[in-house]
Amino acid sequence: MVLAGFSFLVPCFDDLGLEAITFGLLKAIDTPHLGDEQGQQPPFCSFVILYRGARFSFMNLLNLVYLFYALSAYSAMYFVVNNRQVYAKVRGQTQHEEQIFLSFICKASLFLVFILALGTGTDNLRLFLGGLIQDLPDGSLFSVGLVSCLKNITCGNKLTVSSRPIFMEIITWFCFSSHEICGALFAIPVIYLWYILPNPRNRNTSNNRGVSNQENAACNNNNMMNTSLLPTKPIESSNSNNENNPKKCCCCMFVENGSTRWSICKIVVILSFIFSFVGAFFFFLIEVSSGALILKLNSSLFIWQYTPRNEQPFALLGVFIYSFVNLFVCTKIFLADGKQYGWYFLLSYFCFLGQGGCQSLGDYAFLFSNCFEQLSLWSLIFLGKQIYEEIEGGEN
Repeated sequence: MVLAGFSFLVPCFDDLGLEAITFGLLKAIDTPHLGDEQGQQPPFCSFVILYRGARFSFMNLLNLVYLFYALSAYSAMYFVVNNRQVYAKVRGQTQHEEQIFLSFICKASLFLVFILALGTGTDNLRLFLGGLIQDLPDGSLFSVGLVSCLKNITCGNKLTVSSRPIFMEIITWFCFSSHEICGALFAIPVIYLWYILPNPRNRNTSNNRGVSNQENAACNNNNMMNTSLLPTKPIESSNSNNENNPKKCCCCMFVENGSTRWSICKIVVILSFIFSFVGAFFFFLIEVSSGALILKLNSSLFIWQYTPRNEQPFALLGVFIYSFVNLFVCTKIFLADGKQYGWYFLLSYFCFLGQGGCQSLGDYAFLFSNCFEQLSLWSLIFLGKQIYEEIEGGEN
């Protein structure tokens, strides 16, 4: 084996029982086990750590990106847990005749955002571990003998299932179930945050000097529970002097009937559970019942992963439900208060278009798609944080 590149030695203290550690960016030449069966080298430089004769070679530096995504998602979990008062606070400030149902949505939102972060983090961790097949002992993550199969998928799937460690199978089933069953349910936190979003009227009423008290009173009476979002027809004023006033009833420009808004929220929640049930039904009917997981290989990044033997036709149904609800919400928020929440509108559309566009990249698609996934996750978390701070500021 010939190694081209650079490295440096770090001498360690003998009392620590360490001899030396070699780090470096190394390019494998004439190294069959770093490439495919013919001894071709991997597409990018490898990161190699040599310690006491043990060799840890991350087959592609790009594989480390998945580890970064996983750490980002697990950090999001920590952030959600430490800011759980976001949902507890808005629940206490919302008054409605269906308080039990609303309280359930709030608690479910906190749980689902946590599961969303956990699912994306575990999925990225699964991909990262799949790239360590050459570095860890044979059989530690996959079936015994997979290392000798190199890039031969047929050889890998012929290995005995009984020799598979259960860890990778458990996290694989968790990732697929959270993706296909809970995907539609992730729309619930989005629609809830839209529902409790304070109305811009509450911030602008004091500045509407060109609006009569009767018009402001009409706004308040028209929507006592208003928090949102699409423009409605301004209330006509009997004062002819205000006909050409550009500020006329600007407090009403984004008023929407409270019962209509609440109905939209309930419809989205009910449909989310229906689509979740559909995803769960076909998940168990087709994927779980198909038997043991099979191996799949990303040959460009040399990442092994488990996947169900049969794929259900509605695997992406929940993802589309969440995406459409999120686009609906971010558009309404932007129309209501683009200055305050325009960033969420831009990020939501950027992530939606980016995830769709990067699918043409083949084996490298998930490197970019999972990045947009992290952006979408964090934007949802910070949206809730911003709404909470606005409610707190309004009370003070």
